[in-house]
Amino acid sequence: MTSSRKTQFELIGVTVALYTALLGNLAILVSFVCIILTVSLRFRLPDLGHMKTSSGRLGGLFIVYYGYFLCVSVAYSLDAERAFVETGPLLPFLFWGLVAVFTRANMQAAYLSRSAFHAMLSILIVVFIASVIHVVEPYLPKYLHSYTRPIGHSGRLEMYAGNPLPLGTLLFATSLFLFVGWEVKQRSLRVFAIIAFVLAFWTLMFWVQARGSVLGLVALLPLIIWKTRLTGVIKGRSLIVGISVTAGVVGLLSLAAYHLLQSSPRFVHGIATLLTSESYDNSVMVRLNLYGAGLQAFTDHWLFGAGAVDMLSSATPYFEPQNKNFGHFHNGFINHAVAGGIFGLGLFMAIVFSPILVLANPKARKNRDIVFFCIAVSAVAFLSALSNVLFFNHVQAYFFATFIFLTSRFGVRD
Repeated sequence: MTSSRKTQFELIGVTVALYTALLGNLAILVSFVCIILTVSLRFRLPDLGHMKTSSGRLGGLFIVYYGYFLCVSVAYSLDAERAFVETGPLLPFLFWGLVAVFTRANMQAAYLSRSAFHAMLSILIVVFIASVIHVVEPYLPKYLHSYTRPIGHSGRLEMYAGNPLPLGTLLFATSLFLFVGWEVKQRSLRVFAIIAFVLAFWTLMFWVQARGSVLGLVALLPLIIWKTRLTGVIKGRSLIVGISVTAGVVGLLSLAAYHLLQSSPRFVHGIATLLTSESYDNSVMVRLNLYGAGLQAFTDHWLFGAGAVDMLSSATPYFEPQNKNFGHFHNGFINHAVAGGIFGLGLFMAIVFSPILVLANPKARKNRDIVFFCIAVSAVAFLSALSNVLFFNHVQAYFFATFIFLTSRFGVRD
């Protein structure tokens, strides 16, 4: 089998991650099979030269990250079985770490353009299927509802990510991936990409209602403008087009703001709660208590942490009575700090910002798509971790492990 054919399994394993919202655990299973095939067909013992590459270093970091949390959890709980279960969501980092260390591959930057197409297709299919099911579900027999559950019990869209928050993170990331390869896109694909972006934004705001993802997407608009060179559109000969685009964006944002005030008070109430400390939004007050309890637990176990098994029980004395049934702290940084101490938090932050380190390579910095993609992956992970469990959720861990791994493969020679 040729080298290019062998690499295809790795490409499939990466591409299917873009359809996680549609496939759920099936996407993880497909990628796992592709990882096994990739390692078996391209296995090569690592040497010092490879371990100095971005792929080798990241693979080692992934393996150490998983191993550290597993060992701490076993040592603290003395229950290996439960420790393996609680650190199970982190397994994608171990699997992709083995691929990075024991295989070689040079991912061409052109693949990123193809990933942008799959990101667009994924968003369009998600919105279409969710809309159809939303319309027809009331007319279906009740025994079919378990198969048509993209609408959560609270009316918030979750698709097959299992929860609105992971879906929000997936849509947040794929919305940015739409703009990879923008300079060489055909005009028709640009139009569809913009349609997909608008649909993703509105879905995040009004259907998923993932406030953190919406605010994160707004915060990264300057990155999108830089990538698409929109600043160049509003100069020179294209002044009329630029004015039209600006007017359209302002109009869309004004309409969104009006609809937000009328139909989605969660955003407004959440911001009001943060600014005034008054209980306009109960979920924000709950999170503030979770954050405070987590920080208190971290001070008790600041060096190595309490392990994934006892992460929550270590914070129980600091929870308000009504919040003791929560399964996490709603914050990726606090989760890692409590479970792994300063060492675990350091490993987490090293992984989150590892795509930025790829840009230390001058060749990588010369490619606009690689620069955009690396910044986007790190930025989405960082912003999502501020209000999301992130890596301690198996869907999000799989998604980010896959694309952080991908950033390390550019510039690696076979």
